[in-house]
Amino acid sequence: MPCFRMSVFRLPDLGEGLQEAEIVAWHVAVGDHVVADQPLVSVETAKAVVEIPSPQSGTVAALHGEPGATVAVGAPLVSFGEGAGALSETVVGELPQPRRRRPNPHRRTGRSGPPCEAAPAVRRRAQALGVDLAALAGSGPAGAVTIADVERAPGATPAVAGGAPCAA
Repeated sequence: MPCFRMSVFRLPDLGEGLQEAEIVAWHVAVGDHVVADQPLVSVETAKAVVEIPSPQSGTVAALHGEPGATVAVGAPLVSFGEGAGALSETVVGELPQPRRRRPNPHRRTGRSGPPCEAAPAVRRRAQALGVDLAALAGSGPAGAVTIADVERAPGATPAVAGGAPCAA
């Protein structure tokens, strides 16, 4: 027989000496899987309408009260089922999306060689010297090609590669 555990979430103290609240609307149903901090129910007190979030993740096993019912502070509000048999196929709310890796603007794949990493300034220098970046092994962080790598490359024009200052 599967292990099944229940936990009960009770109406929390809503502050300012309030002793009860009226259920306005449920945002979940029995059998729904909820995550911590997901809105469960809206209740109205003598002061305002308050949205009460889930204190935990789990499957809603029971809702204690219908819209319009008055619930005392400390009274059962939602029962959560945990363990085998407690899960359903329904997920309420939005699931966090996996973080997608941003493309590296310094990474470029050449048709004739493997991908190489180089900053835009390094690419401009390589183009000016007529050096194929894909043919270079980078000595920078994570194998990135540096300006020094470009200037040391075979075929780089020594007079230009020396970095002679430009006339102003």
